[in-house]
Amino acid sequence: MKKIEIFVRPEKVCDVCEALHDMGIYGIVLNESRFIDDKIDEDFEQVGDKIVIPPAIELVLTVPPSLVEPIVFTVLSSFKTGTPGHGKIIVSSIEKTIDADDKEIDESTVRWYN
Repeated sequence: MKKIEIFVRPEKVCDVCEALHDMGIYGIVLNESRFIDDKIDEDFEQVGDKIVIPPAIELVLTVPPSLVEPIVFTVLSSFKTGTPGHGKIIVSSIEKTIDADDKEIDESTVRWYN
């Protein structure tokens, strides 16, 4: 199994989720996050002596390896805003999953796709 973390601007979340739903991907976990890259002067608003870091939304998916490339392609085509810093995609391996209800250890415990 693979874990895909997608960091996207809030205004593009609906576009990305709709594109994933069109592929048959469900069970998307959404988290608000904030990240800083090397463009701090351009991207962030300064209020007094504080820097306001705009939120990003993290979408987390767990899918079989065969779906990684189609998902990455779909996300890349749906989350571009035309300005730098549209987001990031991180793909990592999942060693195992455990269902808390029946203690099943299997990829079927994270089947959120058709």
